[in-house]
Amino acid sequence: MIANNTNPGDFWVKELVARTQSKSLLVIDDLRFPVEYDMLKEQGYTIVKLLCDRDVCEQRLIKRDGSFDPKMWDHESEKHFVGFSADVVLDATKNKHSILSDLLFSLEAK
Repeated sequence: MIANNTNPGDFWVKELVARTQSKSLLVIDDLRFPVEYDMLKEQGYTIVKLLCDRDVCEQRLIKRDGSFDPKMWDHESEKHFVGFSADVVLDATKNKHSILSDLLFSLEAK
């Protein structure tokens, strides 16, 4: 598939929606651009925001990748998500089992 260079986010979100309409449970673990956010909200997705201190993020990236480039924070994809409202906000500084437990509890309460 070839993405539209003028708005690649739009292409990928439309493709995602088309491929997942029959799914009852779906987790999208990367939401960075307004066009992605807007389309998923329009489709009725529940938006979950994970908040995590930069130091914790950096340490996790170093553990996973072996290094971290601070210039990553200046990338265009890192600038939009802070303005997105969320249906559920979770503390991602916890371990992954606690985060998952908090997520399930939050979704059951809705």
